[in-house]
Amino acid sequence: MRALVKSGNGVVLRHDLPMPVPQLGEVLIRVHAFSLDASDVTVSLVPTDRIVGKGAAGKIVAVGEDVPAWRLGDLVIVDPGLGSRQGTSGLFGVDRDGAAAEFIVVNAIDACPISAEVPTETLPLLAFYYSLAERVLTWARLYPDETILILGADTPVGIASVELAQRRNAKVTVQAHRDISDFSSGILNGVIRAIEDHRGATFDVVADFRSVPTYSDCIHLLREEGVYVSRNGDVVKPPSEPVTALVDVDIFTAETLEHIARMAESGVLEPRSPMVILMRDVEEQLRRIDLANRLDPLIVKVDDH
Repeated sequence: MRALVKSGNGVVLRHDLPMPVPQLGEVLIRVHAFSLDASDVTVSLVPTDRIVGKGAAGKIVAVGEDVPAWRLGDLVIVDPGLGSRQGTSGLFGVDRDGAAAEFIVVNAIDACPISAEVPTETLPLLAFYYSLAERVLTWARLYPDETILILGADTPVGIASVELAQRRNAKVTVQAHRDISDFSSGILNGVIRAIEDHRGATFDVVADFRSVPTYSDCIHLLREEGVYVSRNGDVVKPPSEPVTALVDVDIFTAETLEHIARMAESGVLEPRSPMVILMRDVEEQLRRIDLANRLDPLIVKVDDH
């Protein structure tokens, strides 16, 4: 099969990789579309020869032992492994081979059915960026009318978090180095370029989607009883010490991806349509596209879909 693999100079499209086989409790998915962003081609933590890509969408075409046959034919989005629970084995494209392949194998419980009416090009966005953003807002216990400062709002997952926070009727202020007005579906309470620029009120929640999240430079922006949460699952509620949401099953929401899928099906979520390219053109297109400076990720469709 074909797959996009990390190399010493970025990524390369290989045509000679073996097709995976589902084992006990697993399903084989024919991938229809996957997502790519700067981390897939630049992050040094991704080992050479690893298949990249985090957001995955496709159709179940084979099942392993103990998986019911009625799952064959399901259109699904795939949990990329954002928490340490049974059924995941690390993050897609980082700790294990990712979604940028014609076929992938995942645990059956990580393959969430979704309606074919949801546009194919937005499915990978739901599978990773919206799923991660919703988890962070859930860890933060963000409620209607609360105030939230979103750090790193000009990243793909930050953009998703803005829409999701607005859907919760929160009052959203963002920190961003680039204009995100075209990506915001609602009214922003404020925009700041740097944390030190903020001289206004404090916040109920600070959600950190920066590439290197840290609470040390922003904890003073919290109200009493406020909470800081990062994309890595770090939760800080002063004066308590930091904890991680990824190992607490009561904080981690295993149903997040299904919740996101149902919101997309009902039209509550309206992800902005990203740039879409075909898998056969991916190497040529990546040479032309400045992926590191894109506000939204790139969606790659496997050619037949």
